[in-house]
Amino acid sequence: MSDNDEFEVKKTEAIDMSEVLAQYEAQRARPQGPQGPGQMQGGQPRPQGTGYPQGQGQPGPGFQQGPSHPQGQGYHQGPQGPGYQQGPQGPGYQQGPQGPGYHQGPQGPGYQQGPQGPGYQQAGHSASTQQMPNSRQAGTGPGPMQGLPPGQMRFNLQLSGAELFVQLLIGYLLTAVTLGIYGPWFMCKLANFLASKLSYGPTRAGALRFQFNGAGGQLFGKMFVGYLLTLITLGIYAPWFMVSMLKWGAENTVGIAEDGSQYQVQFNGTGGQFFVKMLVGYLLTILTVGIYGAWFVCALHKFFASNTTLHQNGQQVGNLDFVGTGGKLFVTFFVGYLLSIVTLGIYAFWLAVKMMKFFSENTVATVKGRTYVGGFHGTGGEYFKVLFVGYLLTLITGGIYGAWFMTNMLKFKYNNRSFQPGAPQQG
Repeated sequence: MSDNDEFEVKKTEAIDMSEVLAQYEAQRARPQGPQGPGQMQGGQPRPQGTGYPQGQGQPGPGFQQGPSHPQGQGYHQGPQGPGYQQGPQGPGYQQGPQGPGYHQGPQGPGYQQGPQGPGYQQAGHSASTQQMPNSRQAGTGPGPMQGLPPGQMRFNLQLSGAELFVQLLIGYLLTAVTLGIYGPWFMCKLANFLASKLSYGPTRAGALRFQFNGAGGQLFGKMFVGYLLTLITLGIYAPWFMVSMLKWGAENTVGIAEDGSQYQVQFNGTGGQFFVKMLVGYLLTILTVGIYGAWFVCALHKFFASNTTLHQNGQQVGNLDFVGTGGKLFVTFFVGYLLSIVTLGIYAFWLAVKMMKFFSENTVATVKGRTYVGGFHGTGGEYFKVLFVGYLLTLITGGIYGAWFMTNMLKFKYNNRSFQPGAPQQG
């Protein structure tokens, strides 16, 4: 459509309605062409969809549809439907047979505005879109998980090496300039940044997005006291220090669902319990020349998991547990160790993934009476590629690629973890 046609149409719409009706009545008396009313011009039908300047024997705005053509001919609107009245910002018309009639909204034809974008119902399509409250905006964090098996929930880390590089560069520079004092603030800022890139779902309450609320000043105080007491006690205070840090990290990490529900984990173990586990485990591992090590590792995982509870809006709704056995871990590690020797270390990557699978698949969550078992979906080949390429490029670039290497490692470990309904495998 030319600028002149558009100008004429706009000018025509400003004419008083009575004048328009009079022109319309006069037009109805004219002979009809085979394609619709008022389309004869010099013995030839005028092409459909063009605007007709007023007073040239063609129908003006506001005409009614001729009976011979359900979709209408010779109107300015285009293929959506004839016979509309111009609204203040967009055309609102009575839809022809191609779709239901609708009323023009303030931003475009035929939709009702959703919280973020237009949701509309169109003939033959269902394109209605409505944004869930508190869902993550496009480009600001993890996107939705798609293509997962029914009931499976996964972590999803959406992070780029360039983003992490900037965070690390600024953090290391400020830590160096302040002779290490900025370190706790750097750790908290990095934890908050990584949490904002992580999501988990889909859950019944929608995907969870995470945030870390710990402050650098709090962490500085805990680290200063903890290291000091560990030094004074010749390392004996270390278990209490580790438990204190674990509790602080858990209570400052929050998962927020799309319905606004807030989820947290809480660690309820004590430094004394951890001290006993460590002492007994190390002694038995030494006495058995390392053989008890597999049972010791499982005992530690059991301690941390069984003392972790899950909370929704401040109320406990579930807990974790670890059901792996030292015997199965011993066999997995022993066979993998032998294969790593035979393959000159190459199988070590597959062994590492088998260990990840073992710990994930033996971690069980019980939430509101339902049991969920963990899983890990990465492969030894993928892990080999991440490590081989990462170390090689980090070496070639003098360490610059390290941020991208770290990003790929984090994605491999997080994005392959899942939980799904079921019971852990026995044996």
